[in-house]
Amino acid sequence: MRYKRKMVSLVGRLWNGRRKCPLGLFILGCLLMFTRISIAADDSERPIITHGPIYGSVELSAEHRTDTQTGGASNRTNKTAIFREKVTAGTEGSVYHPNLLFYNVALGVGLTQQNVKSDENSGWNNGTLDEYNVMMQFLREKNYPLTVSMSRYDDFIARSFLGPMETTQENASIVQSIRSKDWPMTFQYTTHKTTQRDVVSDSNDFFNLDSKEFSYFLDHNFSRLSHMRIEYEKSDVTQSSPGSTTTVKQDEFTFLHDLIFGKQERHRLDTYFSYLNETGTSDYKYMQWSERLLLQHTENFRTIHELQVTNLSQQTDKTEEIRLTNGFEHQLYESLITTGQAYISQSKLENNTDIKQTGESLAFAYQKENPLGKLFSVYSISMNQFDQTGGGGTGVVLNESHIANDVFPVQLNQTNIDISTIEVKNSIGLLFQEGEDYTISVIGNRTFLNIITVGGVTPPNFTNGEQFFVDYNYTLSGDQSQDTVNQRFTIRQRFENGISVYYMHDRQDQTVSPSDANDEPDSFRTNTFGIDYTKKGLFLLAEYAKHDSATLPWDSKRVEGRYGWSISPQTTASVFASDQWLSFGGVDPYDTTLFLSGAEVFSRLMEKYSLSTRLNYRDETNSKSGPTTGWQLRSELQYNYRRLIVTTGVEYSLLSRSDDETTTTFVYLRVKRLF
Repeated sequence: MRYKRKMVSLVGRLWNGRRKCPLGLFILGCLLMFTRISIAADDSERPIITHGPIYGSVELSAEHRTDTQTGGASNRTNKTAIFREKVTAGTEGSVYHPNLLFYNVALGVGLTQQNVKSDENSGWNNGTLDEYNVMMQFLREKNYPLTVSMSRYDDFIARSFLGPMETTQENASIVQSIRSKDWPMTFQYTTHKTTQRDVVSDSNDFFNLDSKEFSYFLDHNFSRLSHMRIEYEKSDVTQSSPGSTTTVKQDEFTFLHDLIFGKQERHRLDTYFSYLNETGTSDYKYMQWSERLLLQHTENFRTIHELQVTNLSQQTDKTEEIRLTNGFEHQLYESLITTGQAYISQSKLENNTDIKQTGESLAFAYQKENPLGKLFSVYSISMNQFDQTGGGGTGVVLNESHIANDVFPVQLNQTNIDISTIEVKNSIGLLFQEGEDYTISVIGNRTFLNIITVGGVTPPNFTNGEQFFVDYNYTLSGDQSQDTVNQRFTIRQRFENGISVYYMHDRQDQTVSPSDANDEPDSFRTNTFGIDYTKKGLFLLAEYAKHDSATLPWDSKRVEGRYGWSISPQTTASVFASDQWLSFGGVDPYDTTLFLSGAEVFSRLMEKYSLSTRLNYRDETNSKSGPTTGWQLRSELQYNYRRLIVTTGVEYSLLSRSDDETTTTFVYLRVKRLF
């Protein structure tokens, strides 16, 4: 009894002093005390809380970043130093019995210091690291296990010409599973919070993301050949940064069912239904229902039939669409695969606007061994008819997918776009910023995004080849019809000596009625000729392409080379270089050249040491925006001995754009001792 009073008193002191000690220390103190409590069981004492061996690490790190900018209106210098000391301890164990409550907990506490010296921001700041990762499983061997997890992570990031950014991520989730033989289901509630702020200056520089989500999943097998799944998700996401706050609340219901049937179980029917209701910064409702039937008539021939119904409403705009698609696939031996498809869709919009679309497509894929090597060839043709009647109105596009390209502008699909409604976002919904990450250009009635992949300061930033999504509104004109024919032909001969030659032809013919100077048909022809060579670690390529278009014609010449080899059993190296010359025509002609090169070496110097070095160089000349030159060096040396890891490295980058030259030097040392 006396021990229990002491324990309660100590817990009270810890709780009352919560503001003076990190949460991790409070949790650790409670666990250490409760492990001493025992109960009587089978005439012996058993601890209520047991734990296994304690593991952890001690981490020390020092980072120094220097940014300088010369030229232009002013010269700037910014120096940032960040020091971290962190101790992490973890263990796993149980409460009374592992099947009653099993837990895994890791706690980290530490101190940080940040120092900034610049013309705009100067000063010291001391902070703490308060991290934890806790997972608890209740009744994990039962048919109704409950899992609770919580985590928190701190970090400090040095930024170009800005003070260090303190980043905190907090996550929590509760998952209740029902392990029913016939009706398994899962309930899940998750919260996520990300906060970023400048810890040295008093500038209004922050980013907050707060999300809450409830999910429900239900599965049921009606038989071995019939499966159903129901999903429901309710989320509330708020994203805020200086001058901008976005709030999105979503309710989404999804139903899926698949049925395999027929002789030898060769046919399949898939049902899909989804309903989404979004409120907040953008309000819309979206419903889609589809039935997809696959019939395998013979081993080499099958047909696909699909019915799809879509309803979309946003504020006063509403779209209803019914789409029917029929297709087939036939394989003739191993050489020729033929596919075909035909569809018809009917859409009804507000303001008595009706849209009817029909289309047909046919494709042939052929490959054949020959005395010289192997021949590959693909030909496809598609015809699409678009007829619009009615008084026009506003169309809505959500999540239009594109791939980022740092050379070619990205053309949005629709015409007459209201550029003030354009929102560009990445795969998790974070918004890119116009002017920093992309610019908008309008040629005739078509809209292009010019992607910027270098020089971004505030995340997210584009990377070349990244998928992104665009939302926007566009204006529907009066009665209009479009006929579009697309053709694509590719042929490639791969020779046995490693040489490959290829030719590609893309062609689009479009007619618009009635003709209007603002509705220029999107007709083009692209011819591409190329040759490449592959042998062991060597790859060489030369390619020429010419794109004839009334909107944005261009010529492209490109050469590329890569080579990777093993210098020794412990050392590998690779080099690459590419050069591209582009000439854009149209109403705003300009020329650009882009030269990229780089090298990388990785070497395990000795059993305990490894060294990696990477060098990248970029030289871009644009007759409209000026030259851009940059190169980046990264080198890292790592030492591993038993449970000690020491990492030191340096990064140096130089970026020259127009009249400005920016130099960044980043040096770091990190020591980690595991125990």
